[in-house]
Amino acid sequence: MISRKNVESTSCSWLEKFAYFPPLRMGSMLVFAISLVVFCPALLNGLLLWDDGMFILQNESIHSLDWAHIESLFMSTEVGAYTPISRLSLAIDYMIWGSEPFGYHLTSVLLHACNAVLVFGIARLILRKTLKDDRWREWGAFIAALLFALHPLRVESVAWAAERRDMLSGFFSLFSVIAYIRHVDTADDTRRKTPWYAVSFIAFVLACFSKTIVVTLPVVFLVLDIYPFRRVNWKERSALRSIVEILLEKAPFLFFSAALGFFTMHVLVAEGRAFGAADFGWSRRIGQSLVANAIYLQNFVWPAHLNPIEKVLEIYEFWKPVVWWWLLFNAALMVALLFLAKRLPSLFVAWICYLVIITPLLGVAQSGYQLTANRYTYLSMISFALLFGGGVAAVLSRLAPGGALFRIVFLISCGIPMLLAVKTVRQIGVWHDQEVFGRHAVSVAPGNPLAWVNLGEAFSESHKLDEAIDAYRHALALCPYTREPWNLNSRYNLASSFLNLGQTNAAIVELQRAVHIAPTYFQGQFMLASLLYNKGEYREASRHYFLNLQEEYETGCLVDLGLCAGKMKRSEMMMKYLGSAAEQNDPHAYMILADVFVANGEPKQATGLLLVGYRNTRSPEIRKQYLNLLHHDSKFSADEKKKGIEALRQISGGT
Repeated sequence: MISRKNVESTSCSWLEKFAYFPPLRMGSMLVFAISLVVFCPALLNGLLLWDDGMFILQNESIHSLDWAHIESLFMSTEVGAYTPISRLSLAIDYMIWGSEPFGYHLTSVLLHACNAVLVFGIARLILRKTLKDDRWREWGAFIAALLFALHPLRVESVAWAAERRDMLSGFFSLFSVIAYIRHVDTADDTRRKTPWYAVSFIAFVLACFSKTIVVTLPVVFLVLDIYPFRRVNWKERSALRSIVEILLEKAPFLFFSAALGFFTMHVLVAEGRAFGAADFGWSRRIGQSLVANAIYLQNFVWPAHLNPIEKVLEIYEFWKPVVWWWLLFNAALMVALLFLAKRLPSLFVAWICYLVIITPLLGVAQSGYQLTANRYTYLSMISFALLFGGGVAAVLSRLAPGGALFRIVFLISCGIPMLLAVKTVRQIGVWHDQEVFGRHAVSVAPGNPLAWVNLGEAFSESHKLDEAIDAYRHALALCPYTREPWNLNSRYNLASSFLNLGQTNAAIVELQRAVHIAPTYFQGQFMLASLLYNKGEYREASRHYFLNLQEEYETGCLVDLGLCAGKMKRSEMMMKYLGSAAEQNDPHAYMILADVFVANGEPKQATGLLLVGYRNTRSPEIRKQYLNLLHHDSKFSADEKKKGIEALRQISGGT
């Protein structure tokens, strides 16, 4: 074996010397720099409508870093997820950069480069335990880190500003793994007792608070305990005792994972973001999991046509031929890996670690309407990167240096990360702005309605209304009668585009279709009622307003119902609806009722009502109307005006 000390004095080839070339010893710096260079085009990208607005620009909870806001981050959930660390990270960015996209992308790129360095460190530690020959271990770790960092599947997590969760959860998870390996290395050495176990647990908690999906990490630790750590000797009688010990060692991790997982599912179900068995049965869940897993594996091996828009759920029942095909493929693969487990345990362990991380994301606990998403592979594919890097190191250490096959393997190990980097740079450009993003999505998956919806929103944002209408119509033509939110929102957006073009009748038609498909689509009902009111169709408008009385539009609908009743000369109903709205402290209800009293020649009742309304709402509009009425209505004497102003001043606290 050629050691590091005498490599320069041997007659080995330049390729073998390259393994010990000084810069490679600084692999961490090289991995960081290469990752930074490849992903730096993301710094030129903007923020997208696709969740960047909701999570960053319109998210009031991250727009301040005072104690009240920080406390709210840790005491609340967001879109069904408890991610206080990720939200705190975005809040810090907002404090520094405001709405400037550069800062958010800079933080994400730096975090990803740090994660690549952590993968390099993990690879070095793992390969020390799996490869006896150390000549190419450094090179294998280097290639593994680059394969993780430069793969195009990473782009969605890094270039999408709102997906900060992947980088932060990845950072703390990888740090937890390194600390755990250090703990295992020093666990039996009483002279080197270190707090690595506590460090690993704290990092794991922070990872879970960044993105809940990493709760399966303790199971990965259990797998690593078996191989490559070999903490259980199956041939000895103490094997059962060793298993019990490592399970007890993981008890804090497993307990925390179970508690947070239960809490997350409870929140998702409570907010209606998780499908129940009645809506999404187990036959469909199993079918979807098999197909989604096949898509992920295909994209890892051949990332040629990555779609930034999640593939919409399709009906993959267990009895479908495509599901059976992938079931047989997975079964055959598992059998083959079990057969090779004794001779090549790394293959089996890499596959199991991948499944442990990816399984919750395959639809077993379905949340949302996506079948797959590239960001879900951020951590799950690391085991394959380590397997590839370790395989390269193992093959090179067995080949004669300088031989043709040796050179081919070495050049392939260099070429694959380079090719992936080229594809990654191109994929980063897809996220440049909303319109580029949308056009790419429909070119890759023209049959995905979400891609067309996204493109329509991009056109609407840039006021290209004709193009937006065409995009929304494409989306609706693919699934015209589904009650899924994207369909209803597409019809709403289509109606808005028609309105902006002055085509009110076309807008009404689209909204009527939306509420016919989903009568409980209250946003559409409210907009439709408003358009009908403006057209003078008060009876039909009243019907749609009435349907909204049980929802968030209730107060506004009561006011509008009162206005409709007034237009239809139904004074009693008008007063009833407006009175109900005033009881809920709606300022407009007070103001409209005051106008009614003035029109009926009762200005003193109007001022009394406005005074009550101002006391309850502190609305500046009510105050203004009250003062105008006092000053300009001739029925008020000078003394009454003076008393009225004094009454207002007392309510206002003397101002």
